[in-house]
Amino acid sequence: MCSMHTLIYKRTHKGDPDKSGTFGIHDCMGRVRNCNFDSVIGVGVKKPWSGHEDIALKINWIGLGATRNRKFKRGYLITFKHFCLFEERGHDFKKWAPKLFKHMFVDKMVRFVLSSSISDDNIQKEIAKILRIAEKYPKSRGLPYGKQSNGKCTGKSFKRKSK
Repeated sequence: MCSMHTLIYKRTHKGDPDKSGTFGIHDCMGRVRNCNFDSVIGVGVKKPWSGHEDIALKINWIGLGATRNRKFKRGYLITFKHFCLFEERGHDFKKWAPKLFKHMFVDKMVRFVLSSSISDDNIQKEIAKILRIAEKYPKSRGLPYGKQSNGKCTGKSFKRKSK
C-alpha cells in the first residue's frame, strides 16, 4: 500500500465522518477536503472537545480509495473504497506510529499533514502500516442526496447523549 497521498489530521470530536463513512457530513476540515489525497487517517487531538475525550491520541478512523462526491459547503463530501471507524476503540497513535506521532504532535505541531510532504521513509512505513488496517473493511455506505448536516462543524452537533 503506497501512502503517497494520505491526509493525516487531528480530530477534535466524533461525528464526522459518521457511521456511513461520509467525510465532510458536518463540513469538518472544510477546504482541506479539496486537497489531492487517496486516503485519510483521523487521529484524536491531545485535548478533544468536552464529551469526546475518549478519542484523544487514538487512531479514530481510516479511509482508503477516496471518492469525491458533490461539493458541500467548503469542500467535497468524500466516501471510501474501504472505511473503518474506531473512535475511542482505536489504536494508541503514539505506540502504533511513534515517528508520525512525533512529527505531528512534537516536532511540527500541525493540525494536518499530507504524506507526500514527508520525506522520512520510516514515517512513510508507519503510514502504510496504519493504512493496511483498513484493507479488510468494506466501502463507505454514504448517504442519499440531501441527508448531510445543514450547519458548520460545531460542538452542538456532536454532543454525547447522557445515559
